[in-house]
Amino acid sequence: LNWFIPALVNNIVGSFTGTKDELLTCAWFFDLKNSMNASLISFPVILLKFVLNCLVPTCLGDWQWPRVMSNKIIEFHPLKTPMQTPKSTIFLDRDGCIIEDTHYLSQLSEIKPFAGVNEVLLKAKKAGYLLVMLTNQSGVAKGIFDEDFVKTANSHLNKMLGGVLDGIYYCPHRPDGNAPYNIHCDCRKPKTGMAEQAFKDLNLKKEGSWMIGDKMADVKLGQDFGIQSGLVMTGHGEEEKAKVLAQYPQTPVFSGLVAAIEEILKKN
Repeated sequence: LNWFIPALVNNIVGSFTGTKDELLTCAWFFDLKNSMNASLISFPVILLKFVLNCLVPTCLGDWQWPRVMSNKIIEFHPLKTPMQTPKSTIFLDRDGCIIEDTHYLSQLSEIKPFAGVNEVLLKAKKAGYLLVMLTNQSGVAKGIFDEDFVKTANSHLNKMLGGVLDGIYYCPHRPDGNAPYNIHCDCRKPKTGMAEQAFKDLNLKKEGSWMIGDKMADVKLGQDFGIQSGLVMTGHGEEEKAKVLAQYPQTPVFSGLVAAIEEILKKN
């Protein structure tokens, strides 16, 4: 009881005392290495917080633990608590949509947002949209880079964008990759797991929401999730266009993310 009651109260009021990366979880293990300040919080408290967070899917503070769902890892960086009033969201692919696609980005110096992206994302925020990035990062499963790099790169990108992203979700899996990432998960696009989790975490609404990306996987995710989707001609857009329009002929095609968001703002 000397730690249970304080920890329970701490979770209820959402006053986290550790760092945002206190607990990294996977289907088979969790690793506390380099993830907690031992002088501030004990192992039983961290374990209790993890259990409570799994049971209570609400933002208990400025940061939430990464989630484990159906043998997959989802990184979640909520920059705010869930909306009291559900808000429309623009879901964004990363490589080839927000930034240039360098084919398995592995250096921070390779992160190059397309021209005008910073300004148009800020306009979308001011118009009342939430912005959530959904990105497949199978380079983890292939051993090209690790999850720490993915997190660092995503955080670096968000800083470059002025901190406009409300959520960042990634999938590190690929069925033909290396263990433990060689699984058939629910989060790898075009599956809708990442969008579904964001929907719960941030109290989103589907009405007026969009999924924007440069591949069939992005468009199909939007269609399957029940929101509008758009294809951009940056990244792999040109080579994906015929396939996308053959299956989803009503899909709007944009020259890039800037044009896509400008059109969304005009319509809504």
